[in-house]
Amino acid sequence: MQVQGRQYLYKIVYDTLKQEILDGIYTYSVILPSEREISIRFDVDRTTVRKALELIVADGLVEKRAGVGTQVIYKPDQPVATPLGKDKLVGFFIVENGKTNKKISQPFYSDLFYHVENQCKKHSANVIYSTIKDKDDLGGMISQRGFSGIIFCSKTDGSYVEIAQSHGIKVAQILGYNDRGLTIRYDSAEIGKLVIDCLVEKGHREIGLITGPNDFGTTSDRMRGILLAMYSHGLDLKKELIFEGTWEHESGYDCTQQILALKNRPSAIYVFNDMMAMGAMQAIADQGLKIPKDISLIGSDNMDKMRLSSQNLTTVDINIASMAEVAIDYFFNDGYHYIDGTKIIVPVTFLEGNTVKDLNQ
Repeated sequence: MQVQGRQYLYKIVYDTLKQEILDGIYTYSVILPSEREISIRFDVDRTTVRKALELIVADGLVEKRAGVGTQVIYKPDQPVATPLGKDKLVGFFIVENGKTNKKISQPFYSDLFYHVENQCKKHSANVIYSTIKDKDDLGGMISQRGFSGIIFCSKTDGSYVEIAQSHGIKVAQILGYNDRGLTIRYDSAEIGKLVIDCLVEKGHREIGLITGPNDFGTTSDRMRGILLAMYSHGLDLKKELIFEGTWEHESGYDCTQQILALKNRPSAIYVFNDMMAMGAMQAIADQGLKIPKDISLIGSDNMDKMRLSSQNLTTVDINIASMAEVAIDYFFNDGYHYIDGTKIIVPVTFLEGNTVKDLNQ
């Protein structure tokens, strides 16, 4: 598992740096960041970085110079061989909004990219990843390459979808929330219901929440499921037990610290993604408390990175593999014409670990 994970990580580093060189972010004769800087950026070890750089050297884009570093030797007018035709290319784009960290190193995006790449291989297709800061970035990317389809991840302005569609490109939004292109989402409201049902069944009545940002559709959908479930159990959701996170590890840590400092501490905390749940685990441990002996914890996402943890977190699998499969099948299945405004909801699965205490026993 570790070997597969490492291969996957170096491929992400390789694809990202190569694309940045081709896009002119690193121009001819520029020295790339050091191995240390790249390892920090992607949250990987130096062995992974070295493997990625070796591949870029083999592509003829850079050279390693003793005492200098890794220097770009690629020139824009220099042809670069691509293993696949332009009609077999998928774009994996993350639109930056300045509020949350949307990087491929984030567990949701890295897991999704992994499954998208696997699905592309079934169609002998290639996939490239890029963050998009504005519409000019997207237009320039599209003008340089012929895409079979483009995946926009998370919250994306509908105007970006329109730009891609104006070039005759099929578009799938994964977790998008507008009426453009094909939208693929998991059943976020059902997640809220499943979590509350589990906690109530095990005797929990005071439940703390660490949500995602309030302006995210997944957050509001999750809250809707939670409210409906708590109403069905005759419980009230207390505002003082709700803390807004940012999807990041640090916010999970900070919000949990605030929850633990409450005079009337809840018996359980539900965190809206596994990355924040990792921060919550650290905060609980730093307070000298044990999970689930002193406090119970549930996450969401079933991220690969979380499964490497020694703690078997109770969480919800959001079926990322199915979302990737639907998107890629749409791009390469000739039976599907251009879809606009259709939403597909994939099911979720509750996974019980060992982080929830049964208060009935």
